[in-house]
Amino acid sequence: MSRRGRKLAVDASPGTCMARSVDYDQIAKTYDRRYQVNDYSGVEAALIAFIGEQFSLRVLEVGCGTGHWLRLVSGSG
Repeated sequence: MSRRGRKLAVDASPGTCMARSVDYDQIAKTYDRRYQVNDYSGVEAALIAFIGEQFSLRVLEVGCGTGHWLRLVSGSG
């Protein structure tokens, strides 16, 4: 596992303090695959409606998944 790909996931259930290491680089493909097999057109429409005319603004996305939604709103997806 690459050092860059190692992240810490924390179980925030009440009364517990359990942490485990998760390689999000390794499971990123499964995240992207869900956009191919599920219909997210309602989410896409809501996101575009929420952003409105602000497509020209700069956006900094840090640790927010695989970039699927960023590509959509940036016009490159």
